[in-house]
Amino acid sequence: MQEYETAEIVEAGALSIPSYISMLVMALCFIAGVLLMTEVAWQYWRSTYSAGFEPAQNDLRSQREAYLTRKVLNLATSVIDGRDIKITVQVDSGDKNGLGEGAEVKAVLILVNRPAHVPDVEEALAAVVTAGLALNTGRGDQLSVQFRTFSKTNNDGNTLWGLVLIQRLYLALGLLLIGGGGFAWAYHRYQQLRAKARQLESDYRDQLRRFQAIAEEEPARVASVLSDWLNGARS
Repeated sequence: MQEYETAEIVEAGALSIPSYISMLVMALCFIAGVLLMTEVAWQYWRSTYSAGFEPAQNDLRSQREAYLTRKVLNLATSVIDGRDIKITVQVDSGDKNGLGEGAEVKAVLILVNRPAHVPDVEEALAAVVTAGLALNTGRGDQLSVQFRTFSKTNNDGNTLWGLVLIQRLYLALGLLLIGGGGFAWAYHRYQQLRAKARQLESDYRDQLRRFQAIAEEEPARVASVLSDWLNGARS
């Protein structure tokens, strides 16, 4: 009986090693989720801050240019992914060009994230933007579409390990859920094993104390039992 309980104590202590490993793995998953979530938040804030510029309320020209820029972006995204274009619109008063009061002259520049010129994309962008903004080259309106590869810093916010921002968000949430839930379960399991080991050790010590008390009170009886046990073991 004592040998069986001793084996259980050793077994319970050995089972705590996988629990340690499980808690470590879950903790690493949780930390990875926190780091990834931080990266996603940073990229979202940076993109929102860079795209969320609003002109002053009293700067009517800048407000008009911001409105036209959003309009051009909306039109251009029907042709190409919005992450692959940069747009700027400038507006000049028609008074400077002799067009009369209230008239305006627009200059639109579209940068496309492509290493080489793509005629089909240029024609499609020119068609939708010219029609959407009613550009008229006769009165001085201009539209320029240029192709060049964006710098690496601009692309870092779009993908990481082949994952776009929303995919990284889902991955971070999954890691946080698995890491947090798994760590809680592993820690609970570890505590159960520790409690079992302590209980077995306490029971074993109680048995030893009881045996010691019996041996002190009835040494002849204990000697007889041991003798019978040893004789039986020899046989």
